[in-house]
Amino acid sequence: MRQHQGSSKWTSLVEQHTADFEFSEPTTESEIAEAQKELGLIFPTPLKECLLESNGVFGEYGLGLVWTLRAITETNTEFRQNNDFSELYMPFDSLLFFGDAGNGDQFAFPIQAGAI
Repeated sequence: MRQHQGSSKWTSLVEQHTADFEFSEPTTESEIAEAQKELGLIFPTPLKECLLESNGVFGEYGLGLVWTLRAITETNTEFRQNNDFSELYMPFDSLLFFGDAGNGDQFAFPIQAGAI
């Protein structure tokens, strides 16, 4: 897998854990603002910083360590609106999912009183 060229906060952090990763073209402030509006919350600063550096961080086999902004928006919207999920799981309104471990485990920030 191609590694991201150059050094930055997120590159350095990811390199501490794996040499097999890929960054993509960054997203924009306006795209993040639109996603936040759609989901009705403000993303935490570390997630915004990461997305502004790379719209997703991918590990071995394309693993979505940090999903793209589109995947974050679509997945969280689906989890919150899927009627079948309400019968199987607790509500997802108190979580902002942003990545996964590739084994079914997903990474999320907790949302409490409308803030992360």
